[in-house]
Amino acid sequence: MVSNPGTTQVTGWSITFDLPAGVTASAAQNGSLNQSGRQVTLSPAHYNTTVAARGTTEPYSPAFTLSSASAEPENCRINDVRCDGAADTPPGAPGNLRSPVKTTKTVSLTWDASTDNKGIAGYEVYTGAALAATVTGTSATVSGLSPSTEYTFTVKARDLYDNMSAASTALKVSTDGHHRQRIRQDRLLRPVGHLRPPVLRAQPGHDRCRREADPPQLRLRQHRPGEPDVPAGRHQGHRGQPAGPEPGRPPAMRTPTTAGR
Repeated sequence: MVSNPGTTQVTGWSITFDLPAGVTASAAQNGSLNQSGRQVTLSPAHYNTTVAARGTTEPYSPAFTLSSASAEPENCRINDVRCDGAADTPPGAPGNLRSPVKTTKTVSLTWDASTDNKGIAGYEVYTGAALAATVTGTSATVSGLSPSTEYTFTVKARDLYDNMSAASTALKVSTDGHHRQRIRQDRLLRPVGHLRPPVLRAQPGHDRCRREADPPQLRLRQHRPGEPDVPAGRHQGHRGQPAGPEPGRPPAMRTPTTAGR
């Protein structure tokens, strides 16, 4: 018998249930049967498809015969509601919510699957109290966020009978900020070196002063064929000047001479 405890009539109904393995249903009365594996669907006849408010299908209630007298139908549902009127057990809440990747405007989320005896249909991802995404897997990417902003995310599971789980443990994630590389003007224009004024030094035995600026640099000069070799212990003069004494040896003293002597 099918009863309607509600205050409005029900037009159109069907009953689904599972049977033990190997058991079949047949000989339907006041309705029709369709069995696929263990699951059986019982549909009404044209004359008992409507059940009045607070009424029943009597005297035209559906009936059928099972191949095993001891078999009991399981998971009975009428119009996707439990046949005994009890509330469905919701799926477990998703676990281990985490964020493997984030940017300035998006946050990627992943979580562990929920458990449910009827099967999970999908998941709903929330940003605060607002629904942000609906997915069938265990990951999602929330977009359209603002840079350098903290958001709170939760996930809920929905089973095949539209029962919703409790929310997962909340996860707070801050989006990345805009990183701008600034170049300081004083680092952009660096001085090449320290310039110093020239120094005048007197040369021994000469009445002229030589102008010195920066210390002389060592330059390598390629020897050409036909040119005289530089004696050992001597160094080449700078820019064609006569070679000076060896480093570390004082200059030779010159004896003044008198013309005609």
